[in-house]
Amino acid sequence: MERDKAGGRQCDGRCAPQRIQRPFLPGSRGTYSAGTVDGVYVQADMRTTDPNEHLVADLGADWWSNSTAAYVDGFSNNPGAGMSDWVALTTNYKTLYFTSMTSAQLQADLPPPLKGTSSPATPTTPTTPTTPTDPTIPAQPTTPTDPTTPTTPTTPSVTAPVLDVADKSLWVAGRGGQVDLGTTITTTDPNDNLTLSIMGLPRYETITTGDGTTLRGNNITLTSAQVDSGLTLTSYYKGNAHPVANLTLTASAMDPTTGAVMSSDPQTIRVTDPRPSSWTGGNAGSWANHGFAQLQQQMGDTSTLANTASQTTGWADQGARASQASQGFALLNQYLAGSSGRVDAGQIAAAMSNANSWTHNSFLSKPQG
Repeated sequence: MERDKAGGRQCDGRCAPQRIQRPFLPGSRGTYSAGTVDGVYVQADMRTTDPNEHLVADLGADWWSNSTAAYVDGFSNNPGAGMSDWVALTTNYKTLYFTSMTSAQLQADLPPPLKGTSSPATPTTPTTPTTPTDPTIPAQPTTPTDPTTPTTPTTPSVTAPVLDVADKSLWVAGRGGQVDLGTTITTTDPNDNLTLSIMGLPRYETITTGDGTTLRGNNITLTSAQVDSGLTLTSYYKGNAHPVANLTLTASAMDPTTGAVMSSDPQTIRVTDPRPSSWTGGNAGSWANHGFAQLQQQMGDTSTLANTASQTTGWADQGARASQASQGFALLNQYLAGSSGRVDAGQIAAAMSNANSWTHNSFLSKPQG
């Protein structure tokens, strides 16, 4: 336990430091008639002589009721006109000030501290005027030169790339079959950045680069390094039809400094997923799969027809497509009638109504032996 010397308190080592406020008041007060004071401006330079002292100060002014009024609690004899912000004092002088006037009022009639102490400069004795010199003769205008011939515009800073396709008609077996696209892109400007755009890739096909990156989608872009590594097209088509996909390839070159871009003429690769050449008939499961393939073509299977070019169908075509769809239904009915499970012969709807009694769960997805 120790005693706080400043406040006489007994502390156990946790006493907060004392904060002491010392007001400074002038020894005498000036008096002014009512209505003759436009505002208040006070200014003082302050510092501390002890760098270890932690002192702050502010500066303000009071309106005293008269020149001899005593201070009373509550400031009834000297209501404040205002005061400045608190300023931390150092060993160097700092100027503190307070004013009740606006900047425009101060500038219109500066108080003495703001007027400065420099005296006006003594005017210099005028020098004797020099005798004017004779005017110089203006120089003769030179003969205009012939206009120069405009220069020919410079060649663009980017060069059109060269796209080479080895074979524009490819076929690939479905269910994981692969084929090399045989595509290269080159340029005579080694500074250009090359890319290859491929549009029209159906959802059942992917493109794989030499580094193992697999890309899919209707519009993909590859770098020159990916093209140089080799491009392999893989088909995952599972039907028995032979859909055709038209891939549109365009090579582009961009100058890395100017951002200028030039592209090659687009080229088209026709990719066909052919029907297996050995298919001539087969068991009931093969007939059912073939029937489903025809139904998918006529009814708009999203895994194949959504990725082929749209066609305009006339009334004559509608009859042909209806006939092919009927043939697909007939093939599927024939398969269901000859299956090992209980079905209502010749009726797809009846067969589906008894689907829970079938002995196999994949009659419609795999050929049956």
